[in-house]
Amino acid sequence: MGCQGLRIQRCEFENLADLTNNHQKALLTLDASYDVIDCQFKGFFMGVESSLFGLGIQNIPMPPTITLSNFIENQFGINYNSVESFIIKNNRFTIGKLQDVPLTNNFSFLTHGAKLSASSNFIYCENRHEGIANPYPGFGGIGTPYRTGTIAENTGGNDEEIEMNTYALLEIGNYAKGACGTVPGGNKGLNYLENINVSNKNYDFNIYGMFKVQSVAPHFRWHYASISREYVCKTSGVVDWRHWPGSEGTG
Repeated sequence: MGCQGLRIQRCEFENLADLTNNHQKALLTLDASYDVIDCQFKGFFMGVESSLFGLGIQNIPMPPTITLSNFIENQFGINYNSVESFIIKNNRFTIGKLQDVPLTNNFSFLTHGAKLSASSNFIYCENRHEGIANPYPGFGGIGTPYRTGTIAENTGGNDEEIEMNTYALLEIGNYAKGACGTVPGGNKGLNYLENINVSNKNYDFNIYGMFKVQSVAPHFRWHYASISREYVCKTSGVVDWRHWPGSEGTG
């Protein structure tokens, strides 16, 4: 808690314990800055969880940074809540493993690469997200993982960059929800730039606005190359979004 300048480099974290009882997270931080470089997180309920860093601070000299790392078969790779100015770059996520409850018939579960909640001024780029095949066939008609690459939720009215990432074999590539930008026509918000989507099952982008809880309307911009199997973009309750010229696919 309250640490600054921590470096974790070339470390391997692998869980072999029963996740219903213990050892559910490899790295848990509160109000801490760190640099995770070339590490591996495998088999956890949650690989990295961080909360409450840099709120209201400008020009943070040592933001939380995760680079060149592998997140393998964690139910949730990265979970950030109220973390400012972080950098998540050039990592790989394999998504789709249940890691918190015993198997039962007719189960379904959520699993994602990274969830970014109430966090602003960040860079999320050059990451690869790939869904693994359902590891639990035969457990009922809905017994499949619901895999999402990146979730952005209530990121506020600043510019955030989600760019040059790859999303493949997922239910949803990117999911955005809540207050993620300035008023319609503003210049700031979530920027999805040059993301590659390959054979995602449901949507490359699912954008959802919850007007009952948000104080400002969402605003999105994206430029992507899509090779999606079915739908490129689904929006619900969104006030303003822009499909940049030169993008491929339809909204």
